[in-house]
Amino acid sequence: MKINTIAAAILLLGCHTSVWAIDNDGLNNSLLTNPLFSDSTMTLSFKNYWKYLKEENANPKHVHNAWGQGVAVDYQSGYFADFIGFDAVYYGAVKLGASDYFNSRGVLYNNGDGNKKSNAEGFSKFGQRNIKLKYSLADAHFDARWGWQVLKNYGVISTSTRLSPTTYSGISGGVNYGGLTLRGAYVENSMDRNSPDKKQFQTNTGAKIDHLASGEVLWKSDLFDAQYGYGESANYLRRHLLFTKAEAGRTPDYWHANLRHSRVR
Repeated sequence: MKINTIAAAILLLGCHTSVWAIDNDGLNNSLLTNPLFSDSTMTLSFKNYWKYLKEENANPKHVHNAWGQGVAVDYQSGYFADFIGFDAVYYGAVKLGASDYFNSRGVLYNNGDGNKKSNAEGFSKFGQRNIKLKYSLADAHFDARWGWQVLKNYGVISTSTRLSPTTYSGISGGVNYGGLTLRGAYVENSMDRNSPDKKQFQTNTGAKIDHLASGEVLWKSDLFDAQYGYGESANYLRRHLLFTKAEAGRTPDYWHANLRHSRVR
């Protein structure tokens, strides 16, 4: 899935050049008044995170401690021609404190071998940067993303977060019609929640995994919800999940079924 991102973006934009028409005064339909930019938002947020673990009787001298200050700058564009846009999120983290074995807490970057506290550092990265698409036809709605993104409970693929979330590089998308949703994702690399490094997926023995692929079907109604997901890591593992929930009338009684629930992390 080695695709030239710039070339594809130009191609998509070229399909909608009519929107760029400028009227006589050259202002009303200019680039800056286009919804791609006029509907955009930028959010600045801060997070302070301290994670601590002492192994008590097992290893009373082993203390896992990490403390950091995080910042996120989240830019989300509007949509050009109500069709295409882009998002980018910058994450930064500053080390405030750490002990040996700090890396098990997933807060600070481990810049070195082992778990020595001297390896603990902050990090800086654009953890999300992607092109987004949307399209509607009657009551059907389509959306997709291409690039670095968060995939939260997307089939058997999920994410976790500390000062930043785990993100993935690839394609995701779905179509929704009434109570029915179909979604899928194909990803080739990841970036850990406490690291700016791009990583290749690997087996437990260190062999490279080319990609992860996952898809799911969701149904939601007033009385019954269901989710079935399937995913695989290339030539390594296959996993399924099934969630169901039913409500009888207006009573608060629910029943749940969770069969072979497992998510790729």
